[in-house]
Amino acid sequence: MAETVLGARIRDRRRDLGLTQAELARRVGISASYLNLIERNKRRIGGALLQRTASELGVHQEALDGEEERRLVRALQQLGDGARLTRHGPEAERAAELVGSFPGWARAIADLAESERTAHERASALSERLSNDPFLADSVHRMLGGIAAIRSTAEILEDYADISPEDRRRFDRILVAEAQALSEIGENLVRHFDAPEVAVQLRTPQDELDALLAENRNRFPVLESLADAAARTLQAATRGQRQQTAQNLAEDRCTAEVDTIIAASGAITTEEGRVRAQKALLDHAAQAILLPMVPISTAAQACAYDAEILAHHFDVPLGDIFRRFATLSPVADHPRMGYLRANASGTMIELLPYDWLLAPRRNPPCPHWILLDAQRRPGEIRRHRVPSPSGDDMTVIAVAANIGQPGFGAPRSYVTDVLWMPVTDAERTVYGAESTAQMPSNP
Repeated sequence: MAETVLGARIRDRRRDLGLTQAELARRVGISASYLNLIERNKRRIGGALLQRTASELGVHQEALDGEEERRLVRALQQLGDGARLTRHGPEAERAAELVGSFPGWARAIADLAESERTAHERASALSERLSNDPFLADSVHRMLGGIAAIRSTAEILEDYADISPEDRRRFDRILVAEAQALSEIGENLVRHFDAPEVAVQLRTPQDELDALLAENRNRFPVLESLADAAARTLQAATRGQRQQTAQNLAEDRCTAEVDTIIAASGAITTEEGRVRAQKALLDHAAQAILLPMVPISTAAQACAYDAEILAHHFDVPLGDIFRRFATLSPVADHPRMGYLRANASGTMIELLPYDWLLAPRRNPPCPHWILLDAQRRPGEIRRHRVPSPSGDDMTVIAVAANIGQPGFGAPRSYVTDVLWMPVTDAERTVYGAESTAQMPSNP
């Protein structure tokens, strides 16, 4: 990626200065043909040669290969990998060339994409609030009560002309009091929704955690690095011991970094949100210790992401493999995946989102039938093809498991782990052959 940026930036800067390839090559002490290969990204450049080239071009080395450009390239690659743009065929792998050749356009595209994402998040958050905000529900209920009282009082005054002056004054006072109360409710509603940040205001600690995961795209490289080091000390034999040991290691070695991540995030605004985020990130680190990134990535690609094979190989529950899939980076040539866990009623209890996965936590109607289908066949992986909000079809994999106490006659308590991926990405996995998929009808 950096070399691609370098080649294009060197070429454009050279042209801006009116230098030929032969002249610049002579100044930096290489052949014109070698410089041509560098500008075409066929040869790497670095060290003293890069310093001499930057000096002859009159710029700092960082201006040719800066972190800002690398961030911009990553942003454009993620944008190109998004399911909503797949139909247009964007060449995500050539994002660095765009940054190098047309940096202004590249920044404009990235800014537009970020604005669209922010607007989408605000609209979704506002919709969620309109559906679930207890203050709004209470205010509307009080408004309806006040309107009913005003209407009843007005009808009495209209229909009964022989009301005594004293009773009429009493009804007038009722009208004034109800009108004032109604006005106060309206003013409070305006103030409640008038703040600039209202659309993205987070109502619950879980909402804050969801936002933290979304802004990091479920990936925390620093925790992965710490987990890789900690995984070498994981020697317990049984599943229960290994999981508890991994949790202990995560708390011992990752707590400070977890606190740093939370402190740097604007999504966490309450103490309750901080506590929940700390637990979620430590759980993430513990899972990374049990399933280190390089081994799970290599094994997943080798078996075409067969979750059952991986669960057996790493001796972890199947749901842990689903969850870990959602943390693999598409930039590393993994399929794009989202993960959720729901209880028997269909209420979402965990979500690792992706930009194309829209799943309201409080009202999860769309995947509800998938959850029910999985719970009718516990332990069996169920595959479905469903439309997404973006209009693209998705492959959905679901499996239900009993988390209640074992034993004959013991009550069953099911949770369902669900994995989502675009159909085009699913074709790279064992779950992509739709011809044999069982497609139950929506109940």
